[in-house]
Amino acid sequence: MNRIGAIVMAAALVVALAGIPLGAASAFADGEEPTDESNESIAPGERLSGVLAVQNAEFDGEVTERSYGVKIAGAATDEARADVVNDTVVDVEDRLDELEERLDELEADREAGELTDGQYRAQVAKVAAERATAERLAENAEATAGELPEDVLAERGIDVDAIAELRERASELGGPETAELARSIAGDRVGGPVAGDRTPGAPAGTPGGPPNETAAGDRLDRADAAIDRAVDEIDRAESAVGGDEGATDALAEAESSLTEAEDALERAEDAGNESTADGSAEEAIDRATEAIEYAEEAVDRADGDRTDDADGDRTDDADGDRTDDADGTEDGVNERP
Repeated sequence: MNRIGAIVMAAALVVALAGIPLGAASAFADGEEPTDESNESIAPGERLSGVLAVQNAEFDGEVTERSYGVKIAGAATDEARADVVNDTVVDVEDRLDELEERLDELEADREAGELTDGQYRAQVAKVAAERATAERLAENAEATAGELPEDVLAERGIDVDAIAELRERASELGGPETAELARSIAGDRVGGPVAGDRTPGAPAGTPGGPPNETAAGDRLDRADAAIDRAVDEIDRAESAVGGDEGATDALAEAESSLTEAEDALERAEDAGNESTADGSAEEAIDRATEAIEYAEEAVDRADGDRTDDADGDRTDDADGDRTDDADGTEDGVNERP
């Protein structure tokens, strides 16, 4: 499905939902019937908003998990893999802190009458989907850490048991009430992996991951969503990149990967059979994930360059020439200790 098609479908669904029973409207969510008995308190538009928010969260989660897989696959040493694990653990901790805070704010807004019951449920459903992504990221990090040598873990300060506790914290976030509220909006598989079951530590689409059995049509939608996110990240990088050569090179790689992703998506949409469409859509997702990674690298490099300049610290250009902002410029030599 292309972007225009998705917009048309969303508009059609809004119209259709107004004229069908709420139970039938829940067919959005994998064809499953919501399990909560108080569905009559949820307006059709609130349910649609919740379902779309859950789907977007699941798409973002899929891209994030693929990004983890790309980083692990590209890490040439145990130390490099340990660094990826460390970064992921910090990311999961931040995600869980933010989600817990958001749940508290949603509860306060509902009690204050600022949210209807349906609006509250829709937003909780999105939190539940994002919680599931955090849990799988922790699971992936735990699996990878379990394969690393003890000395490398000790050097990086990585505690496998602590990661397991983090995964458990993600699993229990919000408790059964949050899970039930989410199911009332989008069915039983809220936040489930878009690509189906996968081996922990090896997200689908990366070495070691199982084949993705999702229908080609669904994969086209995910490819389209991944490309949209890549476009956003590249736009952000273009605004951030200054004169840093490394940032410029990373941005160029991001734009190249995005072009390849868009070409692959076009081939998928024009494919004459499901197998070819499925393979091209998978390629589009992988290339879009690469584009996101390069764009984020460009932003990181640009931010680092600006920090150095603001502090008056010296920077080394591609030829090894050194510039001291505070003390003048030295070209091609390193005379000072």
